[in-house]
Amino acid sequence: MKINFPGWQIQKIEPWIFGLMVLVNLVPIYFNTYFLTGDGPCHIYNAKVLLDFWTGHNQEFYAPYYYLNTNFEPNYLTSYLLAFFLSFLPDYLAEKALLTTYLLTFAFSLRWLLGKIHPANKIFALAGLPFIYQQALQMGFFNYSMSIALMFLILAYWLHNREKFTPFKQLLISILGVLMFFTHAGGLTLTILILGSFWLMDLIVKTIKDRSVVSKNIKTWKNEAINLIICFLPAVLLLLAYISRKGLSVSPGADSFEQLKERIFNLSALVNLSAKEEIYASYLAYFFIFLLIAGIITKIYSRKFNAFDVFFLLAILAIYVYFNMPNTLAGGSILSIRFQCIPYFLLILWYGSLHWHNLFRWITLIVCSIIGIGFIAVRQPIHRLASNGVVEYTSVREHIPDQSTVLPLSYSHNGKTPEGDLICEKLWLFMHAADYIGTDKSMVLFGNYEANTGYFPLLWHWDRNPFRQLAVAGRGFEEQPPSADIRAYPEKSQTGRIDYVILWCIEEDSGQIDHTRNILTQLGESYEAIFTSENGLAVLYKRK
Repeated sequence: MKINFPGWQIQKIEPWIFGLMVLVNLVPIYFNTYFLTGDGPCHIYNAKVLLDFWTGHNQEFYAPYYYLNTNFEPNYLTSYLLAFFLSFLPDYLAEKALLTTYLLTFAFSLRWLLGKIHPANKIFALAGLPFIYQQALQMGFFNYSMSIALMFLILAYWLHNREKFTPFKQLLISILGVLMFFTHAGGLTLTILILGSFWLMDLIVKTIKDRSVVSKNIKTWKNEAINLIICFLPAVLLLLAYISRKGLSVSPGADSFEQLKERIFNLSALVNLSAKEEIYASYLAYFFIFLLIAGIITKIYSRKFNAFDVFFLLAILAIYVYFNMPNTLAGGSILSIRFQCIPYFLLILWYGSLHWHNLFRWITLIVCSIIGIGFIAVRQPIHRLASNGVVEYTSVREHIPDQSTVLPLSYSHNGKTPEGDLICEKLWLFMHAADYIGTDKSMVLFGNYEANTGYFPLLWHWDRNPFRQLAVAGRGFEEQPPSADIRAYPEKSQTGRIDYVILWCIEEDSGQIDHTRNILTQLGESYEAIFTSENGLAVLYKRK
C-alpha cells in the first residue's frame, strides 16, 4: 500500500507549528523574572551608565571612573538598544525586549530566507530554532547573536529585492550593513562572503548551462555586483578602519582536533546549562547528518545544480575553518564556540534549496518540534532557579544608596540554590549577575569587565580601573575564589573608593583559604556587614 504525504497539508500546518515553536522558545524569557546570561547583566548595566552619560544624569559621579569610547567599534548596537529600552523600562523588561527582538528577528528572518530560496521548504526553519539559544547567547554574547539574526534578515531582503533594487532599497541594505558592523565584525564578514559567493556561483552555473546567457545577462550581473559593492561599502570601510586600528593579532587555538571534532558532531554549542541537554543536541546533530546524506543522494539523483548549492560548498569551507581557526583574532576571542554553529546554518539554507519528498518535510516537522520542546523543557527549571538566584542577589540594592561604588565578589560563578546545590553545571551564569544592581541607580560597579576590554562604549580611567588596581600578584577578583587588595585601592587609584562590598555564595569554611581569609580580614578592619539576603547567599558590607 502506498503511503501518501500530501504537500498541501504540511504547507497549511507549517505556519501554525512554526508560530507555536516560536512561542515555546519565548517561555524562558517570559516565564522568569530574569533571563540570566553570563555577560548579559554587564551589558544592561553599561547601557544604564551610557544612558546617564547621554542625559547628563550624575555625570560628575561617573566621570572619575569612566569615559566614553570615541572609536567606531563593533559591540555597540545592543548597548544602544538596551539604553533605549531602559529609558522607559526596568532592567528585567529591557532585557526581555532585547532578547525578544533578537529571537523574533532570528526566527522570522530565517523562515523568510528559506521561503525566498524555495517556498515549499520553510519547514526547515524549525531546524534552526534550537540554535536561538546557542551557547554564545547563553554566555551573554548579545552582539554576536544579533549579528546572526541580522545576517538572515539581510540575505532574505537581498534575495527578495535582487531584481528590483531601487536607491531606497540600496540605502536600506547599507543601513543594515552598518548595523551589522556595530553588532559583530565576524557576522558582517560572513554575510558579505555568502552574498558574494552566491553571486559568483549564480554566474558560473548559468554560464555552464548556456554560454549565451553570459552575453544576454552580463549587464544584470554587473549591476548586481555594483549594487553589492555600493550597499556594503560603508560597512566595509568601518571594518577596515577597525582592523587597521586593532591589527590582525592571532593566537593559536588551544583545543585539539579530537576535541573540536567531538564538540561539533555532538553540537556542544547547544549544551548550555546541564548534561540533560546533551541528548537533544546529539539527536539534532544526527538528524542534520541524516538530512545531509539524503540531500546529497537527492542532488546526485536529480543531476540538477543551481546557485544555492554554494551553501553546501560554504558549509564544507566553514567546517575546515572551524578546525583551523585561531583562538583570538583582531580582538575577538572564544571563536570556536561562536563558529561551531555556522556550518549548521549553511546546511539549513542548502536543505532549503533541495526538492524534497514530502516525507522528509513531515519528518523535519516532527523531529525538530520534539527536539525544540525537549531543549526548553530541560532548560526552563534551571532558568527558574537562576532567576530566583538573581532576585536574591539583587535584594541588596535596596540597602545601597545612589552614587555608590560597589565591589561584588562571587564565590560561585555557577550559582547556588538555598540548599547549596549548583544552579548551572556548564556555564558561569552568575559571574556578572551583580551588575543588575546598578541598573536603577547611579553606581560604579567594579565588576564591569566591558570597560576593561577596549571595544565597548565605556572605558575605565586607567588609575581607577579595578582590574588593574585590585589584583594581587596577578590574581584578580573574578578568580575562584576571588582575590583583591581592597586596602590599597584608594592609594593606587588616587583617592578612588569602594563604598560597598558584596559577597556571593561564600561558605562558612571559606576562611581557611588564604585569598578568602585575606579578604575577610580586610572587610573586618574597614567594613561592617549591614545586610544578609533571605537565604544567606548574599552578604552586603558597608565601608566604616
